[in-house]
Amino acid sequence: MPWSAYIAAVYAVRQLASDALDEQAEPDLVALGADLHIWLSDLFRMREEPTSSDA
Repeated sequence: MPWSAYIAAVYAVRQLASDALDEQAEPDLVALGADLHIWLSDLFRMREEPTSSDA
């Protein structure tokens, strides 16, 4: 995955946190983190290189 995809993910999470702060005086950022945990874990997991038999 290109580095730009990781940078985009960082900006997306930053925007979600910023939106929560704009909408509420005391947003539940811990809950937001819990919601994003699965998505971010999958994004940043180690991936195996495809083999010629996978094609």
